[in-house]
Amino acid sequence: MKIAVIMPVYRRVKTACNAAACFLLQILPADCQAKLFVIDDGDTFGDLGFGSGPPRTVTLWKRPRRFSTLAAKYNAAMDEIVRDDHPDVVVLFDDDDVYLPWHLGVHAEALRGRNRAWSKPSTILTDYHGDIRPENAAGRFHGSIAFTGDIQSRWDETAGPDFDQKFMASLRAECGEPLDPLTLCPKPSYVFRWHTGHYHGQWGMHRPGNAWYEEVEKHVPQPPRAILIPQLDDVSTRILQECGHDGCQP
Repeated sequence: MKIAVIMPVYRRVKTACNAAACFLLQILPADCQAKLFVIDDGDTFGDLGFGSGPPRTVTLWKRPRRFSTLAAKYNAAMDEIVRDDHPDVVVLFDDDDVYLPWHLGVHAEALRGRNRAWSKPSTILTDYHGDIRPENAAGRFHGSIAFTGDIQSRWDETAGPDFDQKFMASLRAECGEPLDPLTLCPKPSYVFRWHTGHYHGQWGMHRPGNAWYEEVEKHVPQPPRAILIPQLDDVSTRILQECGHDGCQP
């Protein structure tokens, strides 16, 4: 089974390096290979600072100009990756969140052998309150979802900050209700982080239309071009210590 992991990045070096480290820690089913596509349209990274190869491969997918919206960035990446890589399953990674080591595996098993289907956990973990707590994920947290490579749904490129909810509505209309990976593994694998110490993906989303997306470019400084070196930060290390490396073992 081929798994394509799509991770947009923009000017957040430390969080992206942390997410890449989460990817390399993923425990995959024996017949699975996973490729992380780091979607960089902000010249954030110049190269990889490590070698990678099957079953977990990392690829920098760079574009010289920024896409007009984050939704357009997702669509361009989806169309090219599905066309060229032919994945069985596509998983979304947000570069400022934490993915525990069983995340890809449970999504892959939930979608195994299915066509035009998607997978979304009913419960995730968040740090809204400073500590890690379970939270109902109904209708939210697009960074926790996966879907089969044959879906036709795409993001609404003209939408405002609700573009991810519209995408999930499109998936529901096309594929029906999502499968819940927690039926296979009861411990949540996705941790939504608000307190990252960097601008969050939802920074400025109170602005109407796409202004929130444009404000990031105006007010978040361009860092020097970095090398992508996977490295867990202290918070992710603590979360792994608390949650363990295998969520499906008693």
